[in-house]
Amino acid sequence: MLSSFPQMWPMIHYLRKILRISPLFAVSLLVALNAAKAEGESVTLKNPTFTDTGGDGMPDQWDGYPGGDGIQVEENGVRIVDSSESKGLGIAQWVPVASGKRYTVSVDASGEGGLFIYLFFLEEIPGKAKDIDRLALKQKRVWVTGGGDSVRTTTLTEIAPPGTAWARLWLYSPNGGTTQVKIEEISLSVEDLAPAPTVVRTDEGAAVDGGLIQNPTMAEIGADGVPVDWEYYPAPNGADTRITQTPEGIQLTDSSKRKGVGILQWVPVEEGVRYAFNAEVTGHKGLFLYVEFVSGRPRLASQYADVKLDSKREWVKEGKVAKVSTVAPKGAKYARVWLYSASSGLCDIVVKQITGQEEILSGDALAVASGLFGWMDFETGDFSQASSKEGGNRTIVKKGEGPVREGKYSYSANLVHGKERTELVGPRSPEYGVARYGWSMYVPEDFDADTFFTIVTQWHDWGTGKEYPEDGGAPTHLYISKGQWRFKLRHQGEGDTTDATQFQLGPIEEDRGQWTDWVMEVDWQAPGDGGWMKLYKNGELVIDHEGTTWYEGKDRGPFFKFGLYRGYGGWPGTEPRSILLFDAFRMAVGEDSSYEQVAPETYSKRP
Repeated sequence: MLSSFPQMWPMIHYLRKILRISPLFAVSLLVALNAAKAEGESVTLKNPTFTDTGGDGMPDQWDGYPGGDGIQVEENGVRIVDSSESKGLGIAQWVPVASGKRYTVSVDASGEGGLFIYLFFLEEIPGKAKDIDRLALKQKRVWVTGGGDSVRTTTLTEIAPPGTAWARLWLYSPNGGTTQVKIEEISLSVEDLAPAPTVVRTDEGAAVDGGLIQNPTMAEIGADGVPVDWEYYPAPNGADTRITQTPEGIQLTDSSKRKGVGILQWVPVEEGVRYAFNAEVTGHKGLFLYVEFVSGRPRLASQYADVKLDSKREWVKEGKVAKVSTVAPKGAKYARVWLYSASSGLCDIVVKQITGQEEILSGDALAVASGLFGWMDFETGDFSQASSKEGGNRTIVKKGEGPVREGKYSYSANLVHGKERTELVGPRSPEYGVARYGWSMYVPEDFDADTFFTIVTQWHDWGTGKEYPEDGGAPTHLYISKGQWRFKLRHQGEGDTTDATQFQLGPIEEDRGQWTDWVMEVDWQAPGDGGWMKLYKNGELVIDHEGTTWYEGKDRGPFFKFGLYRGYGGWPGTEPRSILLFDAFRMAVGEDSSYEQVAPETYSKRP
């Protein structure tokens, strides 16, 4: 309480003025009020000690979900005995609640092992239990561990979102674990949210025109302490990840390399329209600004992968206004604008403002209308069409000042010593099915092609779901080795092993000093599900592969990137001879897509 005294002073002054009382009495009154509020109000939870007056083996007023013989009512509680790693076991209860209030579940547990306590918020009780996850407005869970011979208390706290009328408490031992934990008592309390303490801002943030972004400086704070129109994700834990109000703005602090923290806003969008979002911060280190397009707003974070269409990001740090410019793909309804410090990063920054606006370009709308899934033609004059940038130096080349495959601009990848890569990242394909890619590459006359390997195009499998053993090399890629074009197709082998097929495509000497067009058509499939891959060079078929191209158990497809990658920063050779140029990337997906949609030759004759 003493640590929060400075924040209480405005209220103390208010009580003195209105009630005409002494400062000491005002302090005493405010402390008493806060103490009463902190205790919360008890919610009617039926049978919190799990008695079984009916003698049917199930605690009265609780439902078995999933039920089983392992639910054992004992004196002073219920024991969950789950000895199966293939089945789950749990009990649940529905409780009427109200939106805009903070609910706290407290669980006293003894015994060995543990289980989850879930708290679901819903508008109404669904007819089938299997629909709860899909219809929940919000859910939260924490792991409850038994205290052995003593009792260990675990709490879970969450605010009921708008529209909430019911909460479901669920004690659940998942189907992948075993436990013998005893729940001796459970309680649910409710707390009205006090107005957030007023923090006087030193800037004029409230007057900033955020364009498409509401509350762009986050100066307007809601009753729950969260900036109006914004959401925390991942939410801060109050210890090593925090989001706090300061006179300068909202401060995000991440001092853990195991946990992340972020804040986001949903923005309605229209497909084919280019959107630009800008973020400005002060402070130490930095974080990412993500712009992610979705086909609809998911109710739960676990459903996000089902609606996500495309994503781009840019690093945000002090002294730099980060900009993400990107086009809403076909089917996009919302953009999730997200400031995020990843679980592997550290930051301590204050958000000055985030703004957004439309940038309507006819070429972008045409590309979406033609069914393209993604493209990088660099006609924006920058790298805004890329999902992200990796590694070292890169420049935009203007027609008349260097080689350009089509239009007015191309991209030059310039690898420097100390860097192992310089690449631009493009779209990620669906987890399975047909995808087509077209792009063009310019190999300068003096390019050093004699190194052991220079990877120039990749289809990377990071973040795609089930993991497989590494094979000591990169995923599927086109590369140059000892003066030769080569291609590696990496895929699943027997069982859960990793295998690869290598292809030799001939010398690069005849391709120096000119643009080389590439088209890859592939059906990403696991073993036994078909699969094929075709690679064309300047319109000529150079690979015709039938068979496995991907892996089983994947929930996302590979993402495309091109540039230079040599594996480590101490690569031999000189920087002036480590430059390649790229242009005319297009991607289409689905059985109805075509070679012509992505082939550079369709849009411009090869110089």
